[in-house]
Amino acid sequence: MYPVGSIYMSVNSTNPSTLFGGTWQQIQGRFLFAADSKHAAGSTGGEETHKLTVDEMPSHSHTIRGYSFQDSDSSTISFGKLNSSEYQSTDSVGGDQPHNNMPPYLSVYIWKRTA
Repeated sequence: MYPVGSIYMSVNSTNPSTLFGGTWQQIQGRFLFAADSKHAAGSTGGEETHKLTVDEMPSHSHTIRGYSFQDSDSSTISFGKLNSSEYQSTDSVGGDQPHNNMPPYLSVYIWKRTA
């Protein structure tokens, strides 16, 4: 019924050897991914969390034009060059932490028949 190399999935934790015989290896913490010319059957990869590199960030900018305004005691405060196209940088922000990279999922027991 399940030849060597077959995958069996269930929400029941029973080792399929009790149902079908043979030797089975439980696969844990992995998604199934369809093999193609870049990903051979049986290969593994991916990461549960990922920290973006500068090259992976969307192209964007954080800029401020020069402005003049008054503070609470009516003093004039200038920032940058008024009426110019020169820009100033903003402070760095962000927690610099990896983010979860998993799609919505249904957790199941996965077994691979090895003998």
